[in-house]
Amino acid sequence: MKYWIVTLFASLVLTAVSSVLFAQAPKPSIAGTVSDPAHAKLPDGAVVVTPEDPKAKPYAAIPNESGAYAFYGLPAGTYVLTGRFPGFNAESFKVEVKPETMVEKNLTLSAIPGAIVVTYRDTFFGPDSGPSVPSPLPNK
Repeated sequence: MKYWIVTLFASLVLTAVSSVLFAQAPKPSIAGTVSDPAHAKLPDGAVVVTPEDPKAKPYAAIPNESGAYAFYGLPAGTYVLTGRFPGFNAESFKVEVKPETMVEKNLTLSAIPGAIVVTYRDTFFGPDSGPSVPSPLPNK
């Protein structure tokens, strides 16, 4: 009798542990990459998903170093997906999100002719050594 109780208990523990270990990661609602026409990835830009419902808030993601972005847990509905990157034209698409379904949308942004993009990164002192960026001045 004791053997059966121990066996039953061990089976229950193994079942619980295996379901945790083999649980799947959440599936994104919308995912893709941001690149230029030559297929060079565009990291650190912005991808914004705006619901058609004007009362709903938009969602934003920053593509990683591979240009990949993802939005998780979006409610079902119609969205406008917009990709932006400095020096490139923004590109927008309508996307229909359905429950338990992933929409893959790769964005290809074209360069703005004659655009010059200047970036600055303080590598001498580090990110926390300089003055902070001031907030907008109040209107007088």
